[in-house]
Amino acid sequence: MSPLLALGLLVAGLCSSVHCLPENVTPEEQHKGASVDDHSLASSNTDFAFSLYKQLALENPSKNVIFSPLSVSIALAFLSLGARGSTLTEILEGLKFNLTEIQEKEIHQGFQHLLQTLNRPSNQLQLSVGNAMFVQDQLKLLDKFIEDARVLYSSQAFPTEFNDSNAAMKLINDYVKNKTQGKIEDLFKDLDPFTKIILVNYIYFKDTLYLPKFSISSDYNLPHILRKLGIQKVFTAEADLSGITDVMDLGVSQVVHSAVLDVDEEGTEGAAATGVELSPRSALMTIVRFNRPFLIAVVLKDTQSIIFLGKVTNPSQA
Repeated sequence: MSPLLALGLLVAGLCSSVHCLPENVTPEEQHKGASVDDHSLASSNTDFAFSLYKQLALENPSKNVIFSPLSVSIALAFLSLGARGSTLTEILEGLKFNLTEIQEKEIHQGFQHLLQTLNRPSNQLQLSVGNAMFVQDQLKLLDKFIEDARVLYSSQAFPTEFNDSNAAMKLINDYVKNKTQGKIEDLFKDLDPFTKIILVNYIYFKDTLYLPKFSISSDYNLPHILRKLGIQKVFTAEADLSGITDVMDLGVSQVVHSAVLDVDEEGTEGAAATGVELSPRSALMTIVRFNRPFLIAVVLKDTQSIIFLGKVTNPSQA
C-alpha cells in the first residue's frame, strides 16, 4: 500500500468517525443555535492546517511530522479572546479567517459549537477536547475574559505560583498528562519565572480504524513558525492583550505543541496538546533562547542606524 493511500485511509476513517459523534442527535439539533456556518469554520481551519504543515515540513525535511492543527487553532482562538487592535487581527487572519466575511464574535461561537459537538458521547469514538487556564496567584483577570473563556471555550482556571517554575510546570504537565491518558507527558520542557498565565488545549481520541502498526510523535515550539504565517505582534513588546487583564501588559513568550499517534491492529490512539505562555511584555526580551550560531545587530530604533553588528558562534569565547 502506498503511503498516500494509507494517509487517505487514515483521514477518511477519522472523518467518518467524527461525523458519527452525535449518534443520538438529529442533524437539525446538531446545527440548532450555531452562529457561524460550520463549513466556513472548517474551511479556515483546513487552510490553517495545511499552511502550518507546510512550514513544519520545510523545517523538518528528514523527520516525521505529526501535529494537531485543531489543537493549535483552538489555543490561538482562545488567546484571541484577550487580544485587541492589530494583535487581534493578526491572530485571526493568521488562522485564515477572512474578517470581511466573518465577525470575531461568530468565530468564537463557531469554536464553541465545535467543542460541544466534539465532546458529545459516542459508542464508536472516544474523544475528549478541552481548555484550561493556569493563572498567577493574585493576578486579577477581567471579568469579561473569565466569562468568555468559560462560556465559549469551557475553560477552567487554576491559581498557579509561577515563581516556583518547576512546581508550576509539574502542575501543568500533570494536568495535560491526565487529560491525554498519559500520552503527552511533558508539554512544557521549561517555564520562565516571569510567566503570568498559561493557556492549554488538549485533545485525546481512541478509535473504527485498523492499519499496520506504527507510532509517531513530535514536539514543537511554534513562535517562529507562526510569525511566518503572519502572527507576529503577540510575540513582541507591541502585543496588545489588554482584554485579559488591566493590571499588567502581557505578551506571548512560548507556544508549545506536542502530538502522538499510535496505530496498531487493535485500533488508533492519539493525543495532542498546545500551551501558550504569557509573560509581561517587558520580560519578553529576556527570555529569547539561542541554541545555534546567530547574527547580532544593535539598531537605534528612531534612526535605524546599526551601531553594532556581529556573529556569535561561541558565546563563551571572549
